[in-house]
Amino acid sequence: MGLNFGGKGEAMRSKKTKAVTLTVFLRKIINDRGESLHKIAKETGLDRHSLRRFARGQQTLRLDRADALCEFFGIVHGGTGEVSLTTLLRNTLLMDDASVGQIAKCAGLQPSALCQFSEGLRSMLLDRADLLCEYFGIAHKRKGR
Repeated sequence: MGLNFGGKGEAMRSKKTKAVTLTVFLRKIINDRGESLHKIAKETGLDRHSLRRFARGQQTLRLDRADALCEFFGIVHGGTGEVSLTTLLRNTLLMDDASVGQIAKCAGLQPSALCQFSEGLRSMLLDRADLLCEYFGIAHKRKGR
């Protein structure tokens, strides 16, 4: 398929359309893959009903659960080939010159929640992680594609 999605500095579709987020990318893969939701849920440890609601666009997922889907589908993030978006975002937050408060403001997130996430004290919802990916220009692609 050769898809490569990302934010600023990465492959963008055009100025008229937004970059495809990891949320949209995962939903497309789940719905197009042809495997049963039961099998995907069993292999990833996710609740089948939550996975079904996510695939239908009725709810989001916690980032740690999205990481399990990324591992299952062979999705990597950024130029590092990192499978865990949680790890990549935490490391990126630690290495960035801007403060967590500045990043939160630019990405439209709550500073206290982002600080707790960066310190490993809490998870994050995937739709919030999509905002950070856009801010940092982190792209997502299937391994070997």
